[in-house]
Amino acid sequence: MTDEALPSQLQGALVRMQAHFKALLFVFLLAGCASRPDQPQENGLLVVSVTQQVNGPLDPLHYTQGPNPVADFRLQRPDGRSRWLTPVGWWRAVRIPWDGNPGGGTGRLYVLPLPPGEYAIDAWSVVYRNVLRQTGLPASPPPPLRFNIQPGQIRYIGNLHMEIDMGGEFADPYNVVALWPKLRDEQLRDLALLASKKPEAAKAAEIDLLPLGDWGTPVTPSLKNP
Repeated sequence: MTDEALPSQLQGALVRMQAHFKALLFVFLLAGCASRPDQPQENGLLVVSVTQQVNGPLDPLHYTQGPNPVADFRLQRPDGRSRWLTPVGWWRAVRIPWDGNPGGGTGRLYVLPLPPGEYAIDAWSVVYRNVLRQTGLPASPPPPLRFNIQPGQIRYIGNLHMEIDMGGEFADPYNVVALWPKLRDEQLRDLALLASKKPEAAKAAEIDLLPLGDWGTPVTPSLKNP
């Protein structure tokens, strides 16, 4: 081997070693990407209204004011944990005023950013005068109302509504005698409210309602005027 050939052979070996090293590095990078946890997905938006309509011996307007019963519904997250909608979304809510219709009700429209996954509405409750809570646990609990949130999706699932009857045997206008949880389609009202605050979200909202109608059977609670 001549002195001139030695540098040339060494140079060729060095080039081959560099190519081999680059190939190994590429394989390691691919393996690292495959084993790395998935990047967080974009949140979706849940749009849902919660209302209550109080029926009793007094004028309907009276039951839209003051310390009257307030309905709440519980949201079950993909990890199994549950939170009531009111504490979670109060600061993001839009107030729904009474429109003068005896069946209209009052409440709030919630716009909640949620990670993608399967959710459920799994319970309801009524809070009266911030003291008593009647949780919806009838003898035969209704099945959870399940739905999915996709990345970037804005989904309207409907109106969670509570009919509250007051009066009873002694016609006490502040005595709750029956609770009727229902699911209603109030998209015209709710999306108009959403458009007044977030017009782009209202335009992009997908209407995908939960099953409409009664949710379970009426419950006779023991909520008395404290």
